[in-house]
Amino acid sequence: MNVINKLPAMPGVQDLIRLYGLSAKQKLSQNFLLDLNLTDKMVKAAGDLGGKTVIEIGPGPGGLTRSILKTGAKKLIVIEKDARFLPALESIQQAVPKGRMHIINTDILTCNEADIVKRVKRFDRETNLELKDEKFALIGNLPFNIGTPLLLKWLYQLERKEGLFAFDAVPMVLLLQKEVAKRIAAKTGDTDFSRLSVMTQRSCHAKTVFDIPGSAFVPPPKVETTVVKIEPLPNGPAFYPRVPLETMEILLKGLFENRRKVISNSVRNLPESAHSILEGQTFVDPRSRPQNLTIEQWCYLADRWSSKQL
Repeated sequence: MNVINKLPAMPGVQDLIRLYGLSAKQKLSQNFLLDLNLTDKMVKAAGDLGGKTVIEIGPGPGGLTRSILKTGAKKLIVIEKDARFLPALESIQQAVPKGRMHIINTDILTCNEADIVKRVKRFDRETNLELKDEKFALIGNLPFNIGTPLLLKWLYQLERKEGLFAFDAVPMVLLLQKEVAKRIAAKTGDTDFSRLSVMTQRSCHAKTVFDIPGSAFVPPPKVETTVVKIEPLPNGPAFYPRVPLETMEILLKGLFENRRKVISNSVRNLPESAHSILEGQTFVDPRSRPQNLTIEQWCYLADRWSSKQL
């Protein structure tokens, strides 16, 4: 059932932009996606949102917000750093039942989403503040300058069972710069296979869903964008789960520093304690280039280094 049909007509996004004199700030990497067919398609990629609390990151004037509210999502919490957009978002909030949409003015890079959900529950006077039985989804048209650091924040939370990941294997549907999305979902041997590919796919399934041309945005960005879906593996990392993600990240940075070098040469970019990780083993060919190692081989090397540090 289309939930939006039960609600009063919401103000159009373009009307809100004109009404409040909103414009995208280049220094904040803002670009408005106003085509509701595309935002609907993006939300559809998130799957069934029925009964879930959806966290939307960077709603801006509310195009994607409207598409999320069309679904059966139980609650929508939008997190917006730029206070200029709050009046526009409040106009949308007033058109939906009380308590279904909440607006939080904060920085997504530094906040704890679980604390925000608990705060919203208290505001709604819910008697049960526990999150262990809740289901969540993270959806956002991300400013280009925060895509990678935000994903890394969530990957570390996932490993440490912090934030929302302490309670649920939270799926993420994100609109990112195309080159970043391709790196996230790239497979071993691909040109785009990188540090971000390994760090993501060690504990998640990642895939690109569809591209959105720059012409669909206001103002049009100079780069293409891609929707990517990232879903945590239900049982955690498939290989060497005891290896800290921080160790993985240092290893990856060092060996991917020069993609054209074989890893036996690049190993010198690592701390001295890691210089011997290729010795006395046959699972990883020291003559390999970093983009040709599998996720399991990367985890194996990280485990060898981690064991030497104990």
